[in-house]
Amino acid sequence: MTSGTNISLTAKEIKDAIVFRFFEKIKNPDMKLRPLSVMGHAGVGKSQIVRQAAQEIEQKLREMKGDKKLTVDCKVVSAVFLEPPDFLGLAHVTLDKDKEELTVFARPSLLPKNGYGIIFYDEANRANKEIKSGLLTLIEDGEINGHKLGEGWLTVLAGNPGGDRYQGATDFDPALLDRVCPVWFKGDPNETIKYLSSKYPNHPLVMFLEENPQYIDFEAKSRNTPRGLEYAMRATRHIPTTQWERTNKELINLLGCELGLESTTYILSRIVQKIKDLTVEEVLNDKAKTVKFLKDNKENTDLISTVEKKVREDIVKTLKTYSRQKEIDGVTLYPEKETNNLIAFMENLPPENLLAMIRGIDDDGSFDFNLEYVFGTNFTKKSEQLKNFIIKLYDSSQESDKKENV
Repeated sequence: MTSGTNISLTAKEIKDAIVFRFFEKIKNPDMKLRPLSVMGHAGVGKSQIVRQAAQEIEQKLREMKGDKKLTVDCKVVSAVFLEPPDFLGLAHVTLDKDKEELTVFARPSLLPKNGYGIIFYDEANRANKEIKSGLLTLIEDGEINGHKLGEGWLTVLAGNPGGDRYQGATDFDPALLDRVCPVWFKGDPNETIKYLSSKYPNHPLVMFLEENPQYIDFEAKSRNTPRGLEYAMRATRHIPTTQWERTNKELINLLGCELGLESTTYILSRIVQKIKDLTVEEVLNDKAKTVKFLKDNKENTDLISTVEKKVREDIVKTLKTYSRQKEIDGVTLYPEKETNNLIAFMENLPPENLLAMIRGIDDDGSFDFNLEYVFGTNFTKKSEQLKNFIIKLYDSSQESDKKENV
């Protein structure tokens, strides 16, 4: 099977198709619908799609039947490792009513009978001939060697594309192919990021992917597949964001095991750069992130100074757009939200950085506003902490002037 001959669907579209088929089967048990056969590269999340479909089916069934305890199972079976007795049932001899010996097959444990669920045969196109023959019977007649699949169960198949990359992966023969609906998995970075973000909120790797969605490998040409990235997040979720540095040996080892050294080096370099690059826009619009950044990096004076300088330069730039008339008219330096966020930024700066910021603005000399207007009118009236700092600054300046005059 190739993507050129089959329709391509995203994870959500595949999930929706599975859910639709399940409820059609429940409503019309005698109506046959061909099961989906989802083709895609290793690690793109085919199993996860089926599990999500089972969860949605469970929720809808509970609402339909008014049973909050109802469960929908999801049996994931790796078809490539199946032995014929596991799938077809073990043959044994029994006696019929005339006491004649008959060879029959025991019910396979992998063939559900009761309840509701999805039985998902992964890597189905890598299974041996006997298993594929059994799949043909299961799909066509809903049974294997006389044992029926439960009416509340839906079959879904999946596999990797045929070719040299996946050992043993071949196209289904025409008979089996005619009895399934082959679809090709189409990777959607936004879907993957949304899923990972819901499970690993604020993880540095999630933030990296939000900035670099193209790094998700849906072709399995590297180890940066959705599955590989999720395993990397699991392995590193205990490490604080502030420790995501290339010199952190534990982090390098953990990521290197999951993603390889080349990817680890690249990702960490980009994450470290992002961590160190708190923008003015973030200071003005994301108070929580700003405060966390300052607290996490309070020991890193060079980093704090870099951010402080950028914010100071933005204030100076903004001041240059103002006229005396705007001051008379009471035009604010920044909108209220941005002013409050700047206050939070300044209140959480180390004293030496705040002092450098205020003096830097006051000493710029390229605009008509003095320090008293800038911080007195626009900021300190909203912040007692900042007001007290300004007063102390003025008192110390006046004391210094007296000493110089003496």
